Amino acid sequence: MGFDWSVGVCVEYAQEIEIDVLPTLSRFATRCLMFFDDRGATESRKKVKLPGEVLTWKYKDLITFSDTEDEVEAMDADRRKLYREVKDWFGDEDDDYFEMEQSEDLVSKCFQTAVEELLPGHGGDFELRIHDNGGAYGESDHGAKDQLVYIAYNKYKTVTAEGGLDVSRGGVNVPWGHKMTHIGAQQECAEINASFAVIVEKLGLRAIGDLGLKLLTTASGG
Repeated sequence: MGFDWSVGVCVEYAQEIEIDVLPTLSRFATRCLMFFDDRGATESRKKVKLPGEVLTWKYKDLITFSDTEDEVEAMDADRRKLYREVKDWFGDEDDDYFEMEQSEDLVSKCFQTAVEELLPGHGGDFELRIHDNGGAYGESDHGAKDQLVYIAYNKYKTVTAEGGLDVSRGGVNVPWGHKMTHIGAQQECAEINASFAVIVEKLGLRAIGDLGLKLLTTASGG
């Protein structure tokens, strides 16, 4: 068998984040759907764990949804629709660890629902990006990662090279794996930067490195 490989390069306005729930993305998604902003609330809501809070996970644990009937009942129609899609996609088995990138669109929609709760009218401006299976046979070079998750600002146009390579031999000067290199901060984006800070804090996420323009390279093969 031959060695199949792919390389991608783009520029994003982004913030890398650390999420402990990657092996259980279904729980992260449902927590986003259950999230309500309590700032200025006049009535108490039942507290649910924030999307970014640590989740314990066991390989033989088949319970991927930490929900209750009360929590589901509190969702509006749009959230319930996404909730059903999450359950249909992930099913009843805890194998979603192996479907990270395939489930990116659905999980990101749930993430955007939580962002809309925090920043009304701007939920669609931000997206959760999930990159998995980086490296050659799962081995990444120094400074790169086999998994990378970050929040991207959609209104900043992603700069992506046109076309692509289809060669059996050659080389590209990017490391094996997923690597995010900081280019610089945009001082004129103070309002956007503040929005990133609110999202990270209120959803219980943990930022890695600085927010700003990022050169993102991905290289995988096997």
